[in-house]
Amino acid sequence: MHISEDMKLEGIGKLLLLVSLVFIFGFIGSISAATITVNPGHSIQSAINSANDGDTVVVNEGTYYENVEVNKEITLTANGNVNIVAMNNQDPVITVTTSNTVVKNFKLTNSLVGVQYYGSVSNNQLINNIIEGTGITYGNGISFSLGTALNNLVQGNTISQVLHGILFNDGNVNNVVDSNSVTLGGDGAGIYAIDGSSGMTISNNYVTNAQDSIACQSLNGGLGDCFTIIGNTLTDSVNGLWMKLSNSIIEYNTVAGCNISGYDVSGSNNKIINNTATSNQVVGIIAEQWGDSDNVVINGNVLTYNSAGINTNSPGATITNNYVWHNGMGIVSTGGSAVVTGNNVGSNSPDYIIQGTGNTQNNPPGQEYPVPTNVQPTDPPITSPTVTTDKTPPKVIKTSPKTNQRNISRRANVYIKFSKNIYKTAYWSKVYIKNMRTGKLLRISKSIKKNLITIKTKLKSSKTWYKVTISHAAIKDGAGSRLKKNYIYKFKTK
Repeated sequence: MHISEDMKLEGIGKLLLLVSLVFIFGFIGSISAATITVNPGHSIQSAINSANDGDTVVVNEGTYYENVEVNKEITLTANGNVNIVAMNNQDPVITVTTSNTVVKNFKLTNSLVGVQYYGSVSNNQLINNIIEGTGITYGNGISFSLGTALNNLVQGNTISQVLHGILFNDGNVNNVVDSNSVTLGGDGAGIYAIDGSSGMTISNNYVTNAQDSIACQSLNGGLGDCFTIIGNTLTDSVNGLWMKLSNSIIEYNTVAGCNISGYDVSGSNNKIINNTATSNQVVGIIAEQWGDSDNVVINGNVLTYNSAGINTNSPGATITNNYVWHNGMGIVSTGGSAVVTGNNVGSNSPDYIIQGTGNTQNNPPGQEYPVPTNVQPTDPPITSPTVTTDKTPPKVIKTSPKTNQRNISRRANVYIKFSKNIYKTAYWSKVYIKNMRTGKLLRISKSIKKNLITIKTKLKSSKTWYKVTISHAAIKDGAGSRLKKNYIYKFKTK
């Protein structure tokens, strides 16, 4: 059969096209996302340097001595127990300078800063890391600086031995800070943002021993906007919340044992609803005046054993359906044009101080409830004992181990005996044991039988001091009396 030159050229063209397609698809396959593994003795930074955007760098179990910079859109993840120890403790353990990264499951130690995000970054995730700084007087756990942080997730991290916990120092839009644990030394901010921030969600975090557990500061004379602050537990700080906000929701949070306030909120059109504040030394909720008509809503909160329950000079406040018992003062409103209705108030002195003009006040006689109505289902059960006339607060009469006792078995349970039968409150979670060397809380199980608390732990570290803390709000006797103050003692293992 005769084959023309045109047919030959057509066949050659098809062959070249086929070869080209094979080459192109082969090339695409060669640049698809890769997984790079790092083993002990090798460099995490070298693996990052050789990675491409979209790759995953997996670091196998071990200890690595270096400062790491993530400057590519990668996933950096630990496989097993991985500790990155900063070689230069003046630099962050991990610095991130780009967007679309994931950093998870590491332990980061020996630096003033655990993780630092520099510049305008977005869509980063920092998940389930343990960050231990060099001391409680300097440094940050996690920090976003020198640019706008957009749509980032900070979740499940544990932070200690730093001055500040989680900081958003500049522009902050639609970031989520969720389920982190922050333990400070009393002077820093647990979770911090500034005015100009918007759309931030701060949820389900535990912050203790801070200056301000959660704060939004007005550095430029403005407010943070459209925040959602929900489900956080804040204890033993100077202030629980210290916020300059507008159009925000603060709900289902618990604040206890603060030196000044549970919730200190200034701004406009904010809703403070269904929260709990107990045993704060100055006030449970304070809403400070920002403008001529702030329109703050304070509804459905439980306020007990504070020096004052609610105190506001904010004009146009709506204060409704709150449970305010056993505080120094009950509800104080001096801004005028306030609606104070439907509140359950009693055993305060006085129950109400309502001043200014244009107020509406209509509250039924107070009725003390054994169980606050806004305790969430996830809270520990509350036992409602038979009320007696005994108003003497319970006190600790015996502990095992004894205070400052040494050479305690690593498997030993802890027992605390009281002068009378005691019962759990909504703050039963404020009974805990801390490793004084690491600052971490132990995983424990605990129970009450009559006048005895039993705390069971897993195997404790050897030759280590442990501190047992029982918040004064964590238990009560049959008459509702709490401890006069937090009970704290320590022991050392063999």
